[in-house]
Amino acid sequence: MNIIVHSSLSSVGWVCGGVVSVIKALESIITQNRTLIMPAHSSDLSDPAHWGNPPVPESWWDIIKQEMPIFDNTLTPTREMGKIAESFRKQDGVKRSNHPSASFCAWGKNSKYILQDTHFDYPQNEQQS
Repeated sequence: MNIIVHSSLSSVGWVCGGVVSVIKALESIITQNRTLIMPAHSSDLSDPAHWGNPPVPESWWDIIKQEMPIFDNTLTPTREMGKIAESFRKQDGVKRSNHPSASFCAWGKNSKYILQDTHFDYPQNEQQS
């Protein structure tokens, strides 16, 4: 069983222990015999010409392209994925795929298989027909 969780702590409501308790509860139910997957997208590692939230002046585009740190799957934070996904990314035993803008994190039995990156043109490894 592979389970993808795209979460919102505000939708869950107050939880004693917050994101840590949510992650630990998911891991205790899923166990290492299955796989827990969460998005770890970092959409700010993209062409600033396409940024809209917030947009940046065209005069900044070249500077951003030259100065933006390259993607590091252990260091680059998620963007707009929420507190649960960002905390999960940092959890012991969690691995992250190498896609610079549409990565995923996984923990458990099939994490290595799920996170293999073979098609960087297609963020979720699915080729369009």
